Amino acid sequence: MDMDKKHNLPFSSFGSLTIFTGLCLSLSPTGQVLAADSTEKNGGETLVVEAQAPSLYAPTQSADPKFSRPLVDTTRTVTVVSEQVMKDQGVTNLTDALKNVPGVGAFYAGENGNSSTGDSIYMRGADTSNSIYVDGVRDIGSVTRDTFNTEQVEVIKGPSGSDYGRSAPTGSINMISKQPRLDSGIDASASVGSAWFRRGTLDINQAVGETSAVRLNLMGEKTHGRRSR
Repeated sequence: MDMDKKHNLPFSSFGSLTIFTGLCLSLSPTGQVLAADSTEKNGGETLVVEAQAPSLYAPTQSADPKFSRPLVDTTRTVTVVSEQVMKDQGVTNLTDALKNVPGVGAFYAGENGNSSTGDSIYMRGADTSNSIYVDGVRDIGSVTRDTFNTEQVEVIKGPSGSDYGRSAPTGSINMISKQPRLDSGIDASASVGSAWFRRGTLDINQAVGETSAVRLNLMGEKTHGRRSR
């Protein structure tokens, strides 16, 4: 009787396997028909891809060609002060723009102790005045740098010798000039203040053809105080 059970088990298992295989084979053509119907229904639909526009307040890409990757993928600490931020805050010079960057400041006579008439920039407590660049070119001089022609200010913290040559060990500052765009427009501003302060700016961008453009930036400032340009 035990021998009969042993002979019957393989036949019952084979029968189950045969039924299951037949069921799979019979369902396969139905699946192909459904897939074909789905393809025909979706054939006339349009695929829409949505993307978020870059932020005007927090740029994710450096304008310096030395940094080709997004800022989050670089090994450096780079802080960018955009043109929109400077415009909203009424920034007119590099000193005011750097107030948006932690650990960077300019010191004048009085409470903070420096009597220089130019930009005296300190980064993490060290003098960085000789590590200021305009479009990657060192800008030497004890002058007050205006931002009327500046697209954004980039602050690179840490040694920058491999990027710009000799520089302060605490970091460097790069002012990116405004570049022509393939559209046309005019942006003008005027402001007045105390001590007969008057200031006007004019930004003209003109497209020339489909691949070229020119841009002109003008600024005039006058006051009865110590600065007049």
